[in-house]
This record gives sequence, structure tokens and C-alpha cells, in this order.
Amino acid sequence: MLKQLLLYGFAGLAVLAVGILIGHFGTQKGSSAPRWMEELSQNVDESLIERFIAEVDNMKIQDNLKELTKVPHMATTPGDEATVKLVLERWQDPKSGLDAAWREDYRVYLSFPNKDKPNKVTVVNSSDHVLHTAQEREKPYTDDQKDPDVVQPFAAFGPAGNVKGRLVYANQGKVSDYELLNQTMDLNGTIAIVKYGGTGRGAKAINAAPFGVVGVLVYTEPYEMNDGLMSENDTYPHSWYLPPSGVERGSYRTNGGDQLTPYLAAKNGTYRIPETKIRGLAPIPIQPIGFEDARILICELGGPKAPETWQGSFPCTYNLGEPGFRNTSHFNDSDVTLDVYNKGELRDSANVMGVIWGSVEPDRYVIYGNHRDSWVHGGVDPSSGTSVMLEITRVLGQMVKSVFFSLKGKWRPRRTIIFGSWGAEEFGLIGSTEYAEEYISKLSQRSVAYINVDISVFANATLKVSASPAVQSVIFTATKQDHIPNKEVLARAGTTSMFALLTKRPLRWLGHVTRMQDGRIPKGILFGELATCSRPTGRPKLRYKDTCKQDLKVKAAGSNTVSVYDNWIRYFNRTSPTYGTIPNIGLSVCVGFLTGAGSDYAPFSHFLGISSMDISYTYDSSKTRARIYPAYHTAYDTFDYVSKFIDPGFTSHQTVARTAGTILLRLADSLLLPFNCSDYAEGLEGYLANTEKNFEEPLKTNGISIEPLKEAVKSFRSAATKLDQVIRDSDLVNETPLKARRINDQLMLLDRAFVDPLAFPDKYSFRHVIWASRSSGVATFPGLADAVEKAQATGLKEDWAQAHRHLSIVTQAISGAAHTLTEAHAEQ
Repeated sequence: MLKQLLLYGFAGLAVLAVGILIGHFGTQKGSSAPRWMEELSQNVDESLIERFIAEVDNMKIQDNLKELTKVPHMATTPGDEATVKLVLERWQDPKSGLDAAWREDYRVYLSFPNKDKPNKVTVVNSSDHVLHTAQEREKPYTDDQKDPDVVQPFAAFGPAGNVKGRLVYANQGKVSDYELLNQTMDLNGTIAIVKYGGTGRGAKAINAAPFGVVGVLVYTEPYEMNDGLMSENDTYPHSWYLPPSGVERGSYRTNGGDQLTPYLAAKNGTYRIPETKIRGLAPIPIQPIGFEDARILICELGGPKAPETWQGSFPCTYNLGEPGFRNTSHFNDSDVTLDVYNKGELRDSANVMGVIWGSVEPDRYVIYGNHRDSWVHGGVDPSSGTSVMLEITRVLGQMVKSVFFSLKGKWRPRRTIIFGSWGAEEFGLIGSTEYAEEYISKLSQRSVAYINVDISVFANATLKVSASPAVQSVIFTATKQDHIPNKEVLARAGTTSMFALLTKRPLRWLGHVTRMQDGRIPKGILFGELATCSRPTGRPKLRYKDTCKQDLKVKAAGSNTVSVYDNWIRYFNRTSPTYGTIPNIGLSVCVGFLTGAGSDYAPFSHFLGISSMDISYTYDSSKTRARIYPAYHTAYDTFDYVSKFIDPGFTSHQTVARTAGTILLRLADSLLLPFNCSDYAEGLEGYLANTEKNFEEPLKTNGISIEPLKEAVKSFRSAATKLDQVIRDSDLVNETPLKARRINDQLMLLDRAFVDPLAFPDKYSFRHVIWASRSSGVATFPGLADAVEKAQATGLKEDWAQAHRHLSIVTQAISGAAHTLTEAHAEQ
């Protein structure tokens, strides 16, 4: 009885307190609701987004890139430390910096060549007389290549060793390539020369070792990178193509993050495994070389002719080797020697972190990241992305600190925005992975999305996006809003700063106009004026064409009709059952979204299950066979290369900055997260269709039914449709804020529902059962596809059991995800 009285008493006091609060706020003069209620309904401000678009300045991006690429800045070198200080200085600037910025250091295991004993590739005869020595450095064409800090081409994490053997040509170094060679020759004691592509760098040596190969040389095939061009007159500095001596550096390992602290953040006191226990490294020496040296070696090989699909652009027939060189060659009866002196070291590598605190939901994070380190100067990779990120943070920093960006005064996002400038990415996604491992609990619970802009511009034709289907809709919204600059008008041009315009008199609204480098504005592109309208606060209000309005439409000079979306859909598109023809997220033949681990999105998407995207501008693939921009990871990837051949005028950089920044603002400011779970349903249905087409019959033949998978996808579609209806029927501005929070949590955590830590024990850090990497060429559920194809190849009962296991894993993951989308209340 006493307990009941106490309960009733407390209940009465609670009602009284609520009544007093309502009465207090209800009687406030001139206010119908407390200020915090108005703040809770904060939504994206379209006029602010337009002002952001107008403020992004391509000339400032150009200046950023010039500064970032002054010297080589490989991870943990003095050049890298200089970029740490530069980013910190920008983010701590009192006028355009962020709320806070700091560095976070990790003690990581890296691999470097020995400056005193350079790696060497030679051809020696039976008397050990050297007949040919591969170039140890790339030929200089500008002062950039002459910089003493340009690192010798090497295979990071490739083991040291001195080996000698007869040469064989093994195509791309896939298991199937070595198997073909092994059918006709003894590979024991040989050295293989392979080209980039087909499989990962490290896998080329990992695949070779079981066949007795003792060393591997890797080169860039000009047919696949240079459209067959090989002459110095046809390559850089005369075009964007790779010069004959150019060598692609890279990290030759299969696992991301610090190699000595798997699943643990690499702090000073962290437990480290012995170096001998590292998994996924090349077991035999491996070294990259230029195609000029590769031509000399391959064109002297004897033995049978290689398959047609293995042929390339060298002026000779590509033979397999006997093993070794042909009898008529001046290299006859000669061996190739490979001397590698790489060494592993513990180094301190820094992430630079910055933050703009959210005003309403500070415990919800929208994360934007790009790595900072490069192999040499890194004009494209990664400094094109860093230069874009610095411009985005400059504009957002001014928005936070200046009253001139918003008609409502200073801006602050609804949710917290975190920026990450990751260290040591080139050595295996180290900075981002260590950050994800250190803050796994907080990031898993609070992260809304991750935006990755690594290489912002591969070339200047069109946008390229890979993403979780959950964020497809916000990407499309942003790309429809932004218009691409007219490149003929904008050759070597810049943007008139909106901030500068609004802080000068007389006020004039120039929209998105351009200026040449001497400050002149091209004739005929002004299209509006800025005037003042009466406002109680006394601040000016924009008036466009004599009409006061807040949502000014920013158009690109000379390009008033072509949006980024419209341009994108011309190059890459697919047919959606829901929308018709739309741009193809992921650029795959089917649905294919964020698969693989090519950049810093990997720990966020695959390990943490955070909805992620990777944004860049790229080339017209119908006009080149290049698998990536040709100077990739070489000493020719410089500011000169970018400004002349990748993006003259930096307007594509500007477009990426606007697009990524607009997406960032919508994710940070929208009352309801701009996610669409029905787009996810369409992605799952596409994967299911490919499973039915390719794997249903062989599974059925082995007594395994995919009907449970079909039902799970059907239930996901039903749940997504119902949640869409709840959203459409809601008036979230006028309803309890808890409803918006609840729906947002359902949307935010959707990708997390597909994370299974036990799904892929042999795939380090891959836990997302939909978007994990796969070896199968079928665009469908990765674990299932790989397991079925392995079972088909072996016919073993235990392999079919594994296929059944992966079918159950993905089925239950989809079913479980569907339940997260349903109403969180008891059934009546």
C-alpha cells in the first residue's frame, strides 16, 4: 500500500511539473514554444546549400594542391609531417577553421627500401657477367623527379632476399595463370614476370610460391594502361600516358591496418604479434619495374607462344619462356637475378582529426575522410582529395564562424561532422583502420554515414560513385542540384567567393560566376543582383530579380542546363525497376555497390557496417583502356601532371567538392536522414536474381534450397515498403522528436544489421555479408558466390556444406535486417 502511495505521489508531482513547464513557456510573451523545441525541428536549409555551392573555389583547390605536392610525402617522412602541420594549421584557423582539430598518433609497422643498398634486377650469364640492369630510378623530365626524397620503386612488405632463376611470363599472376604454366614446364627455381591487374599486388607472389617460383617481377602493360603507346614522344610530359621508365609502387599485402596489431589499435603499449606471424604477405621477393625494362625481358623469352589474351603492346610475340630466354637471344642461357633489401620498421604515423559539433544531435556523427600520405608527390593520389577536403572545410568553417552565410545568422549542423585526414593509407589503409579499431564502440553506436573522397579526380569526364544503396537517394539529390562548369569558359578559371561578395559594398549577387586568374569576369555570365529587403534584424536579405527569396538557384557559368546527374547518366547508367534509367552506383554490370577494400571506406563499411560512399570524377571509359590514370603511384603524379592533363582549371575538383559537400550537409542537417531502405531492397533483389540465374540449379542438385533466401528478401521488401509509408504519413516537424529519432536510428543502423563477425574467418576485417569482397565474377552475395563456385570446382561434400552455411548466413542476415525496419512496438 505504501509503495502504491509513493508511486501515485511521484506521478502527481511529475504531472504538476509538466504543467508548470507548459504554463511557464506558454505564457512567455511573443513565444508559442520554447526555443529548444524549435531547434529540435531544425532541417536542411536549401539556401545555405546553394551558398555553399557558390563559395567552393576551384582556384583555392588548385592552390591547395600546389602546396600539398611541393615535396614527396610518403607516410612518416618529413614531407608527411609537413602535411600534418598544414592540415592542422588550416583546421585551427580562427577565421575558417573547425571547432577543434588535433592529431592522433599510432605506432605502426611499415616497409621501406634500403637507401644504402637499392633493390636490383639484372640479367647475368653463366659466368655471372651482367648483361642488363633494370633502371633503379624513373627518368626525370621535371624537377619533381629529381627530388632526392623520391623513393626508389619498391614492393612495400615484399621480403628481402637474393634469388636467381630462369624467367617465365605468367600473365597477371593469378592462380590459373601459374596452373597453365605448370602444365608444360617445371616452375621450380624460376622467376616470373607478371603484369598489374587481374589480382591484388601481393597475391601475385603469394600465388606463385606454391608452384616453386622464387621471385616475381611486376610491370605495367602499356596496352592496358597507355592504350598501346610506348614512345617518349607519346607519353608524359607530352600527354597523360606513363613514360617507359615509370614504375607503379604499392603495398604488397592482403590485410589492411597495422600488420602487427590485428583488430587492436596500434598504440605504444599495444600487444604485437611477432613479424613471423603476419598473415597475407608475399613469401618470396617481389619487385616492380618499368615497361621499358619489361619489354627487353619479355621480348627475349623463348618457349611456346603465350595465349592471345596474354599478349600485349610490345613489338614482339609474348612467349612463356622455356623456362628462360630463346636460343637466338643475346640473353641465351642467362638467368635473372633479383636482389631485394626491403626492411620493416616501427614508425609513428598521424591521423589529423577535425570536428564541427552538432547543435541538436551532437552524438550522431557524419564522417568525411581522405588519406594524406602518398608514394611520391601524390598529385592525384591522394592530394586531389586532400585539396578538395581542405576547401570543403574552409567553406564550412566560415559558415560556422560568419553570420553572412545564413539568413538566420551563424550556421551549426544538426549533427556532428567529423573530418579525418588518414595517415599511412598507401601501406594498407592503416590510419583509418586503426581509428576504426580504437573507437569501434563509439563509431558503431553513433555514426550516420562515412563519405570517402580519396582520388577526387581521375580525369574530367564524369562523376563516379560507389556506395551503399541506402545512400543512393541523397547522392542523386545532390548531383541533380549541382551543375557542371563549362570547361571552355572555365579554362584556368576560378569562382567568385560568395563570402567575399557578402562582406563588401555594394552588395551584388553574382551566383556561381567565374573569374580568370587576373580577376576579370568573363562577359555575359552575370545573371542576378543582390539587394536588401526589410528585416526586423537589420540583416540584408537576398533579392533575386526583384523578388525576395531564400532558395536562390546557383547555376554554373555557361552550363545552365547540364547537371552533374545528367552528365553522369550519359556515361554510366542502369535500368532500375523502380526509377527507370538512373546513374549506375558502383559502375558494375549489375547492382555492385561498395565491394572490395580499395580505399579508406573499407574499415567503415566492411568492418563497422556504417553506410558509406566513395566519390570521384573519372574518364570516359569508351575512349581509353586505362585501368586507372597512367601516372598512378609513380614519380610523374605531380601538380604539373594534374594541372596539364587531369583537370586543367580544376573545375572537376570543384564539382567533386560541391557534390561531396552537398551530400555532407544533407546528411548532417536533415531532420529525417535522407536514406531510402527501398533502394536497399532493390539492391538485394538484384543480387537474388543473379543467385537464381547462376546458382539455384547447382544448389538444388546438391539438396540445398534457396527458398528461405527468397522469403527473406521478400520480407525485407515488405518491411522497407511499410517504413516508407510510415515516413510519408508522418509530420515529423509537428510530432514528438522521439519519432524522428527512432526512424533515424532504424535508417542509420540498417547496414549494421548485415554485420556478422563470424561470417568470413579467412577474410580479415570483412564482416558485412552483403558487400564483402568476392573472387567470383557473379555480382551477388559474396560468401555464397565464392562458396558455390569452390564447391562446383571440387565437388567435395564439405565444400557444398560451406555453400549451405553461407546461404544460411546471408538469409538470416537479411531476415534480421528486415525486423529492424518494422515498428518497434508490441503486436496488438
